[in-house]
Amino acid sequence: MRRGVVLLLAAALLAGLGYGVARLGPQASDAVRDRLADPQPVSPVSAAASSQARNHPAEAVVDGLSNNFWAPAAEGAGHGEYVELTFAAPFRLLDLIVHPGVSAQRDAFLRQARPAELELTLWTSQGEAESTTLRLADQAGPQTFHHVVDDVVKARLTVRESYGSAAGRRTAIGEVEFFRRP
Repeated sequence: MRRGVVLLLAAALLAGLGYGVARLGPQASDAVRDRLADPQPVSPVSAAASSQARNHPAEAVVDGLSNNFWAPAAEGAGHGEYVELTFAAPFRLLDLIVHPGVSAQRDAFLRQARPAELELTLWTSQGEAESTTLRLADQAGPQTFHHVVDDVVKARLTVRESYGSAAGRRTAIGEVEFFRRP
């Protein structure tokens, strides 16, 4: 009888393990591949914005230059203003780097408003959207966010809160970088 109970428990354990592998196997495999991957940069094919200040177009957030930036047309905190990026082919997003403000140099960085909170909305090739909030520190230089989403074709960064907003200032984003799993 004891042997029968042991065999029954072993069979139940194997069945549970088999069910878990079948059910969670692809997700576990993706999680391992994401952690082991060397993220590769991916560039958008187009950039658009809700509005843009003169000489500070949406394309500036992906031009690779640290002395260019996007800023909305209206002065102030920029609440609800966004920049939207479209990609040529779907990819698995692993990381996102945001360079807030107009420069990585502290004195220039403080001359304009900077995003404190951005809403990141990602669309898949199936048209499904997913949003998350990115909270940025009020410091010059790149800020990295690990956010894994599969099948991304479009991304939108919407300004929710800003640092240093005042008359004569616009909320600026210097650069945005996306990294995919190879």
